[in-house]
Amino acid sequence: MLEGRKSGVLCHITSLPNEYCVGDFGPHAYNFVDFLAHSGQSYWQVLPLTQPGSSFSPYQSVSIYGLNPMMLSPDGLYKQGLISRDFLEKISSCEDYHKINFNLAHKTKTELIHHAVQHFVNMNLDKSDDYLSFVQDNDWWLKEYSRFMAIRDSYKGLPWNKWDKDVADRKPEALKAADKDLAYEIKEYNIAQYWLYYQWHALKRHANESGVKIIGDIPMYPDFDSVIVWRRKEMFMLDRDNNPVFVAGVPPDYFCPDGQYWGNPFYNWDYIKETDYQYWRDRITRALRKFDIVRLDHFRAFSQAWRVKVNPERSAKNGEWIDVPGYEIFMKIRDEHPDMPIIAEDLGDIDDEVRKLRDAFCLPGMSIMQFAFDSPDSLYLPHNQVKNRVLYTGTHDNNTTIGWWKTLSEEKKSYIRRYLDIDGMDISWQMIKSAARCVCDTVIYPIQDIVNLDEKYRMNVPGVVNDNNWAFRFTWDMVSDYYYEKLKEITGLYYRI
Repeated sequence: MLEGRKSGVLCHITSLPNEYCVGDFGPHAYNFVDFLAHSGQSYWQVLPLTQPGSSFSPYQSVSIYGLNPMMLSPDGLYKQGLISRDFLEKISSCEDYHKINFNLAHKTKTELIHHAVQHFVNMNLDKSDDYLSFVQDNDWWLKEYSRFMAIRDSYKGLPWNKWDKDVADRKPEALKAADKDLAYEIKEYNIAQYWLYYQWHALKRHANESGVKIIGDIPMYPDFDSVIVWRRKEMFMLDRDNNPVFVAGVPPDYFCPDGQYWGNPFYNWDYIKETDYQYWRDRITRALRKFDIVRLDHFRAFSQAWRVKVNPERSAKNGEWIDVPGYEIFMKIRDEHPDMPIIAEDLGDIDDEVRKLRDAFCLPGMSIMQFAFDSPDSLYLPHNQVKNRVLYTGTHDNNTTIGWWKTLSEEKKSYIRRYLDIDGMDISWQMIKSAARCVCDTVIYPIQDIVNLDEKYRMNVPGVVNDNNWAFRFTWDMVSDYYYEKLKEITGLYYRI
């Protein structure tokens, strides 16, 4: 639950600095928590921690529960005696400490896991009570996840509907044969998840003990090539050949005249209703074991969701809005989690029904400072804000504040200067300060804005595929004492403590 005037920082785990190819759950994550705590921050917001697919987008995941192996800390495994100092040094090289090379990171972490698992098994730790308890407690998702990943590897990464038909259709004899033939590979995935969950919960515990709560993220839809779609086909709109009939997206708007064709399989909402919304109840419950607060991405789809028939042009123009039983879902969730520690991502094409759904459960929505100045009656302008709201200078889908400022016309800049009573010479911090003094109970600043980075360090451009998406990393030399002291001062000045 969000309580009182607080602030925090948005920074994904993979964006953290370290000596390796990608940010992880290791020592630098603990240093980041200390930075937040010492500067008076109450929240650390992260993107989805689940394992991404081939696009490396955290919002296109192969599993709704399996954590991303790229976030596994080599230093943590070294401390457990599972890898040597020589091996640690071997994988410590990095081409660019400001940008993730995902292919190299994937190769390095895969090699790390193979090496460490071998030691783990040789030391008979796969027979330890702690490991066996983890496997037993998580069997309801872990067994299918590890089986899926091992089979997928055996097919060289082909999507599951391209596997042999008996395996794709989950015929018992085919699954039994796979379990036998891929027993070691399945165990390897089990062990990696055991380490990942252990490292994550240790990090979260350190954050909570330091007075920092974690805000996590739940994507609305899984990727087509994912465990849940393979395992629960009846929950999605697929044809007899296991191909999607309808996919998710959003309709055309000013920025995207063809809309956004995401390609995620569309839910069979009738089936979800018939099964008493257990799918969403499980997702929320599981997320609240990993995080203190969850952000529901694409919240508007709990009211109505844009359904698009599969088409080769990948256009979302000719879709339709489908009613979704959001009230029933959230009634069930509130019964199980009365404090409702949930943030509704209510950005984009929002109507009154979405607002009614959000407000019926007192969920804080989101406001973006960069969107506030598009029109004089914008609901995002500071004078239109309300307490039960989470205000961001920008999110992972926005340009950095400096990059955004560069794109504005002189007329728009003049209006913003006059409205905020600023000169625009230090725009990131002037926007941070304007957000901090706003009435909203909660404000979140992207790490890029805190360390004054421009458009080269943007996290993601929605609807565009390029090598820069999701690849941003910062380094500690960017976080000067000046920025640390400034963040601490603003936090105290506007009583966000």
